[in-house]
Amino acid sequence: MILVIESIVLCALFTLMVYIMSRDPIKTLYNYPPKIQECVMSLDDYKDRIPTKKNKVVAKVGASLLFVVILALILRFINGYTTFLKAFGYGFLLWTIVNAYDAIVLDIIWFCHDPHFVFKGTEDMVDEYHNYWFHIKGFFIGEGLAIAVCCLAGLVVSLMSYGGIEQPTKVPDTVEVREAIVEEDSEEKVEMILQIDGKVIPVTWEDNASVDALSELADDGLEIQMSMYGGFEQVGSIGQSIARDDKQTTTSAGDIVLYSGNQIVVFYGSNSWAYTRLGKINLSEDELTELLSNGDVTLTLSR
Repeated sequence: MILVIESIVLCALFTLMVYIMSRDPIKTLYNYPPKIQECVMSLDDYKDRIPTKKNKVVAKVGASLLFVVILALILRFINGYTTFLKAFGYGFLLWTIVNAYDAIVLDIIWFCHDPHFVFKGTEDMVDEYHNYWFHIKGFFIGEGLAIAVCCLAGLVVSLMSYGGIEQPTKVPDTVEVREAIVEEDSEEKVEMILQIDGKVIPVTWEDNASVDALSELADDGLEIQMSMYGGFEQVGSIGQSIARDDKQTTTSAGDIVLYSGNQIVVFYGSNSWAYTRLGKINLSEDELTELLSNGDVTLTLSR
């Protein structure tokens, strides 16, 4: 679902950019088939308005660098990727979707058939304006450019510093943590049982005050309505604050953490933030993706 939303937003932004540029078609002359370019350059009406090759290169490099920045921000903060390979792969997929949309919808369907894009004096060059192969070749050239752009975006994501990102203000805990005095003859304690949509899930719990506090809440059964977020996690409110010991953490699939002292987060992807670790689900990444990435779920804790 997040891929669909991102694709629609990027295609819409790209369409807006093309629409703004197309109000004066001469500015996009170098996006036309070569024979049309040659003809327009020979016409007196356009001689003083033809953009230089240098302007073309500067515009394409500037647009590519801007896309690198936008793509890196999306991959890091929307999708939660922190590694080069994952960021590159997903970025390349997004680029390919927008590139295909550009070639088929904007170029072949819109540009090739809209009289607005026909230069005065080239009205008889119908075959060139309907040169679909030119735009198909442009798609494959764009895929080659995507390798360089997505490599840069992946590099930015992998090198991005998390230390400078402002973390949410730590709210004082409202639940007083009581020190448990455990006698040697009663060391054995009952583990919490985690269910997701009624299915018992194997978990290895951490040994800390946050898990102890959560375990007390689970005595009477604790049901939490979870929501998908960012394409890599499910998050839900516990209903009150419990003990926490937040540390900067890079999570992986299966991690269960406490966020802001009052929300439980279950990951099927990765993110980096200040969390308190609660436990680890003992399932494969594919099993976690199948379990958590297809809609909101209900999480139940009991003992």
